[in-house]
Amino acid sequence: MKRWKETLFILSHFLSTFTSLSAFYIPLECSRTNLPFNTRSHNRLCQNVQQQHVAVGSSLSSSSFDRTDDESKENKSTSTDASANLTPGKPNGYFIIQRYNVPADGFPNLQSSGLFQETDVQRLNLTLTNVTLPSALLLLDRDMYPDMKSALKASRDGSILIQRHSNDKSLDIETCKRGRVGDRIYPNDTLYRQIQLDMASEQWHKAHASSRHNATLLHNVTVIYEDDYMAIVNKPGGVNMFPHSTHASGEITMKEILPYVLRPPADGMSNVLPIPEAAHRLDKPTSGLVVVAKTRPSLRYLSQLFQTRAVEKTYTAICYGVPTPKGNEIEKDGWHSMTEPLDGKPAITFWRVVQQWKHKNVELSMLELKPKTGRYRQLRRHMAKGYGCPLVGDVVFAKGIEKNGGLPSHVTKLGLFLCSSAVQFEHPYYKALECSVGGRREFLSNGGKVMVHPDGDKMILHAAIELPQKFEALMK
Repeated sequence: MKRWKETLFILSHFLSTFTSLSAFYIPLECSRTNLPFNTRSHNRLCQNVQQQHVAVGSSLSSSSFDRTDDESKENKSTSTDASANLTPGKPNGYFIIQRYNVPADGFPNLQSSGLFQETDVQRLNLTLTNVTLPSALLLLDRDMYPDMKSALKASRDGSILIQRHSNDKSLDIETCKRGRVGDRIYPNDTLYRQIQLDMASEQWHKAHASSRHNATLLHNVTVIYEDDYMAIVNKPGGVNMFPHSTHASGEITMKEILPYVLRPPADGMSNVLPIPEAAHRLDKPTSGLVVVAKTRPSLRYLSQLFQTRAVEKTYTAICYGVPTPKGNEIEKDGWHSMTEPLDGKPAITFWRVVQQWKHKNVELSMLELKPKTGRYRQLRRHMAKGYGCPLVGDVVFAKGIEKNGGLPSHVTKLGLFLCSSAVQFEHPYYKALECSVGGRREFLSNGGKVMVHPDGDKMILHAAIELPQKFEALMK
């Protein structure tokens, strides 16, 4: 026992001496994998940041986050308790956890590091005493930033603060600026890495954690694509997007379902929404793809894309009869244009017939439709009033047909045969450099197909889904 106590004493003395050597930078050991996040891991994060924090002065050393998954050591502290002992960052809600001092002689290892091609050095105009912020992060901390992609991400999301010519100075938050990709870094600059402890709401975490026990609540909503910034889900017909005073009591909406089916963003993410929010609407009887935001900037950007008609949406429908193009319609590659105004406003729908057949002597057509404007019930009204071909299951515009010789009631009771089957748009965060998702440019997910491809510096996301089973049943 005596020998064991001596060993512990020597070890503790060694650690105390080692951490006091402020001339050495001790890299933060942190998993670079986006692990599933929940309230318990958030509490552990706050606890460990608090335990490892050293007051920011002439130096800031750091040990490591303890990312243990031992549930028996669950910590009951809150983010408010933990942040009370952390150094505030910029803006409010951020806290500093790492300091990097740029050497007085710059980056003498720039050429020998093997991190940059000669073309990169020339394109970015990198010198020993003048580099970009992402390049500086690569050179200062290869453990935290193993590649340019991770350094770019940190530079874009506001997690780096820059204090000029301050290697021998304490932190002065007033003179710090949030770093951006284009910022240049010079000798004797100081960089601070910060995290945001304002995570997704506890409601979201609890909902997602309990989702496997609420299969009935989820109404068969499936996730087609998901990352930390946004998601695409498949909404079944008959589910409202948002609560409304006219809805039936106890009716579950997509707004309430989304926290259960979508995972919260990873810890350290900035501007996270309390719960995920849809960036657009689908009518209650319409099924198909819904684009959802997880962060405030993503919600603003995606909403703008929908408002400016920068999102290419494709719907698939089954209608009564065969639409006959009108004389003034423009045809291109089999697509026709319906330009009849609705409610006194311009309304444009492109459409084409994919297939025609008869079901018990009732002539039907499968259509693809691309709305270029967003008028109320635009697709349903254009097909019903413009061509006299209402959609199957439309309780408003097909009511007369279905009462007088239309399809059998057991078919029409399946609901509206209109599905948002494909969508294409620019990703709100990722760029062309990161257009390979998980190393693939095309993959399948929950009955959907997702493709990503570059367009200039943009990352374009395309998602398509299989049609609901009722479509196939009616075609047979």
